[in-house]
Amino acid sequence: MIRNLPLALAFGASLAACAPTATRPAASPAAPPAGCVAAPLAGLIGSEGTVALATTAMAQSGSRTMRWAGPGTALTMDYRPDRLTIVLDEQGRVARFDCG
Repeated sequence: MIRNLPLALAFGASLAACAPTATRPAASPAAPPAGCVAAPLAGLIGSEGTVALATTAMAQSGSRTMRWAGPGTALTMDYRPDRLTIVLDEQGRVARFDCG
């Protein structure tokens, strides 16, 4: 049995060379990754933190998701380039905008 091993290996290799290869579909161009840019939101600082403000801020920043952060709010440190964080002060007004 062992003396036929080289023959079996050679035969198996030749069969593998004749096997049809799977064709992969052409990759479609990927959409550019969404990102968040906080600079255009400077004029909204000091505004009252409302749903309307959040909607406007998301549209102007290009973010896909957002979260509120009030005083003393614990936030995760995971980085998400498409996320806008609206940081509020004690009066519920926007103190700053952060992306990530």
